Amino acid sequence: MKTIPILAILAAMAAYFFAWWSVVVVAALVGLLANPKNAAAAYGIGFAGVGLAWSTYVLFLNFQNQGLLAGKIAQILQVPSSAHLLALTIFIGSLAGGMGCMTGALLRQIFNKYKEATA
Repeated sequence: MKTIPILAILAAMAAYFFAWWSVVVVAALVGLLANPKNAAAAYGIGFAGVGLAWSTYVLFLNFQNQGLLAGKIAQILQVPSSAHLLALTIFIGSLAGGMGCMTGALLRQIFNKYKEATA
């Protein structure tokens, strides 16, 4: 379980300095290097880690502008409230992180099978 805070910190740094999709790349690298038990565990690690980072970052940005931007975007997208918009944003980021980490873990499994076959 030490992987989740590490992923959260790395994903938060990536989201701050790079584009939004950089958290998926970070999650894939963590999934590749952390060697989780299986793909489901990797998905859970990615979902929780990126979800934690994404929620912290989204809430920080929302409180920074006192919720004005989220409220206006919620009106434009016809979402019931800005809280729904924030929850949807966090959920989408968590899904992307989970899939990224699972991709890294499955890529590691492919490398391990290839190494076993050639040995």
